[in-house]
Amino acid sequence: MLELDFVVQRGDFHLQVQHNLLHPVTGILGPSGGGKSTLLGAVAGLMKPQQGTIKLDGRMLFDSNSRIHIP
Repeated sequence: MLELDFVVQRGDFHLQVQHNLLHPVTGILGPSGGGKSTLLGAVAGLMKPQQGTIKLDGRMLFDSNSRIHIP
């Protein structure tokens, strides 16, 4: 399971994600400029969110409070 609870702020753009993905394959759809690439970049560890957590199968990949950031 992929557990997402994070915020990314880039200029005027604000992305807030709170979702648990239960399936191994998930589609991401949305309009241009909606945050799809930002979401994937944060999950892949290529982009560091300003706050929150990202956890994969119980393993913490990102935690802003504990300063954990594993790409």
